[in-house]
Amino acid sequence: MELARLVLASALERTESRGSHYRDDYPEEHPEWVKRIVVKQKDGARVSSIEPVNLSHLKPGEVVPAVL
Repeated sequence: MELARLVLASALERTESRGSHYRDDYPEEHPEWVKRIVVKQKDGARVSSIEPVNLSHLKPGEVVPAVL
């Protein structure tokens, strides 16, 4: 249950729709939001931070193969 709360907290931080995180109040996807939201539990409180995503190793349209 706590994991679900952390996922919800991170989804509410994002002011856009992306993938399975669709929001009626922010229906569009925005390229400037290619970021990751890190939510942690520290001393009984939720702490979140927004970090950049390094995409320099991929070219546009390139797909990472799945690891089985």
